[in-house]
Amino acid sequence: MLFSKAFALLNAALFSLCGFPGAALAQIFPASQFPQTDAVRLAEEAILKSRADSIYQTMTPQQRAAQMIMVASSTYEKIGAPYSTAKNLVQSGVAAGVVFLKGPTSAFSAQTRELRQMTATQPIAPLFACDCEPSLFQMKWTDATAVPKTNTLNTPEKVQAAVDIINETMRATGVNLNFAPVADIGANKAVINNRAFSGNADSVALRASEFVRYTQMGHIGATIKHFPGHGNVAGDTHKQLVFIDGNLTELETFRKIIEAAQPAVVMVGHIAVRNNPKYQTNDLPASLSPVIIQKLLRGELGYDGLITTDALNMQAASRFPNAGFRALEAGADLAVMPLNPAELHARIVAEMAKNTPLSRQLEQSVKRVIYYKLRYPAQNP
Repeated sequence: MLFSKAFALLNAALFSLCGFPGAALAQIFPASQFPQTDAVRLAEEAILKSRADSIYQTMTPQQRAAQMIMVASSTYEKIGAPYSTAKNLVQSGVAAGVVFLKGPTSAFSAQTRELRQMTATQPIAPLFACDCEPSLFQMKWTDATAVPKTNTLNTPEKVQAAVDIINETMRATGVNLNFAPVADIGANKAVINNRAFSGNADSVALRASEFVRYTQMGHIGATIKHFPGHGNVAGDTHKQLVFIDGNLTELETFRKIIEAAQPAVVMVGHIAVRNNPKYQTNDLPASLSPVIIQKLLRGELGYDGLITTDALNMQAASRFPNAGFRALEAGADLAVMPLNPAELHARIVAEMAKNTPLSRQLEQSVKRVIYYKLRYPAQNP
């Protein structure tokens, strides 16, 4: 107890004197040497939340709205959008996040450097993300060191070895959010398959929890996806809306991972729920449904971290008008790859100018994004 109090006080003192984020101590002292107690974690959270509130107050309405929008950069024409598009959206203040989809790490390093320099006078740096799942890693980051596919990582040692390579590459590239791991079971062969740890729910919960813990010990946030479960359904949400028909059979897996590993981010999938009186989404994808995001994930599961959508240009979401704003309205904090970022940005700015429950909800979402950036700051590539 004495150590916990001393550690928290030292953490606060470093922050106060040096302006370090609360994560600074974890970076100075490896977790293996100084395991984080609940007292330390709560003290760190309090410091960072206070700092996030302060940064929020210094922002313009336009800067606040941009925090909730993430656009894509890719060197491949058929995947995402070119870097020039992302650069223009960040430079114009529309977006404050970029997900790097496909290309060499050398290109992404140059892009993060330029974007950080471009926004150096902003209250906080952009958020940089990747789909760095083991099964997709080298396919998307074409010059990265290969790691085994997710479904072969069947021991803690194998999970940690893969995470170490992924984390090291991300840090060197200046990317600080991993949209991984997949927490779905591997039954869906259309899109999940070997991206899942297993076809067994208990194995998925165990291995995904390890992946989250190892990732976050390396000072990069992890994301469990695709809530409330894409592994036990038929179809691919890139191409069509798919349905959970009846019970949420994968919900317990997500619950276990959230409780065991405290993932920094949960990604909500574009999966509708039908024939379930409690969680019916009325043919909306979960990513646009307050029933799934606010009632289930925030309310019943008590999740208070960052909630992001899956890519909003996927057919299961893009078929719905104003999908980006509807996702934020439903309770998501981060809209990933909306079809019209500038239009979404304008709607957020207009809504946040009002004194309404939704404007206050959006304020909390912006603060969660800022908190994440303080908790997992990007390295200079």
